[in-house]
Parts: sequence; structure tokens; C-alpha cells
Amino acid sequence: MDETLPVWAALTDEALERRLRVYLWHSKLGSLVYQGRLDQLIAEAERRGKLEIVSRARDWVRKSKSAPLL
Repeated sequence: MDETLPVWAALTDEALERRLRVYLWHSKLGSLVYQGRLDQLIAEAERRGKLEIVSRARDWVRKSKSAPLL
């Protein structure tokens, strides 16, 4: 088991969404460096039964012209 997963579980929904924005932004720029982290965050949203968090983060990144802040 990946020992970072409990950290994601401790985040609020809002904090999880903010982090998703950051990693989705990097992904949008073509960086695959953080793909594992992005997968963990998406898995956490799925574990919570809240995939709408991922959808909102993706919509934000799609519409935004500047990098997200944590």
C-alpha cells in the first residue's frame, strides 16, 4: 500500500479539489511527472463517492488561463 494515501484521506473536499487543480494543470501542460499523484487524488475522490470533485477541477483547469494556487 502507498503510504501517502492516508494524507489524501485527511484532506477536506475543498483541499482535495485544489490539489487536483494543480496536478491537472501540470497534466494539461504535458507533464507526466505527477501522473501517479493525480491518479491517487482521483482514487481518493472516487473512494469518497465524490467524482464531482474531479469534474469541477477539470472544468476549472479547462477554463483557466493561469496556474492554480494551493
